[in-house]
Amino acid sequence: MINFLFSILLAFPLYSQVESQLFYKDIDYFTLRGTIPLLESEKNQYPYYQIKNVGSDQRILTLCYTKDKKTVCTYKRVKDYWVRVTKLDEEDEMYSYEYIFPNRTLTLVYEGNPNSKDFQLLSVKIFTLKKVTEANYSKFNLKLSPSPTVEGILKGYKPTNTYQTYITLANGEVKTVSELKEGNVIVKTKKKCYTIKKGNYIHNIFWWNFFQGEEHNCQQ
Repeated sequence: MINFLFSILLAFPLYSQVESQLFYKDIDYFTLRGTIPLLESEKNQYPYYQIKNVGSDQRILTLCYTKDKKTVCTYKRVKDYWVRVTKLDEEDEMYSYEYIFPNRTLTLVYEGNPNSKDFQLLSVKIFTLKKVTEANYSKFNLKLSPSPTVEGILKGYKPTNTYQTYITLANGEVKTVSELKEGNVIVKTKKKCYTIKKGNYIHNIFWWNFFQGEEHNCQQ
């Protein structure tokens, strides 16, 4: 009888592998894990996150902006990173491939379906805790298939322009300084400030990345 019950447990494991979903004030974007759980009484205080685990290799992140406005992001684990594929534009067939690593994210944007022969890499975005870099490679008509290795290959190409945003967080305020570069020349600079503090609670940089926060005039 014991052996019979044991065989059933092996066939139908009691998981962490089973579906589970929780709500959070904050998450660690680089691991797709919640960090601060949302209390039941706080579920009407938008925005916040919902994370659903489907087995060990699929995670669904829902950005809850309001009761009626949500964005669902489905990630799958591949080796030591997570990947998400999104169709951005139905008419022009644009796709993004987002790769999440323990210290950064890499997003590749393509025109055309990379599974066909008619496609090209348009841009690359790298997000870290201190900086966001977006580079435009559309002039090269690059036929580089989606992969994290694309980041290394692109070191041999000089982008048409690069948009770099430097990020600092202090006392519940996020300050960003963005520079548009054409070649090595900075042609435009923009500074913005956001409040990501609610009462005594201060959100993290990932919350700003998804929800921005309340924009206000920078003091300096």
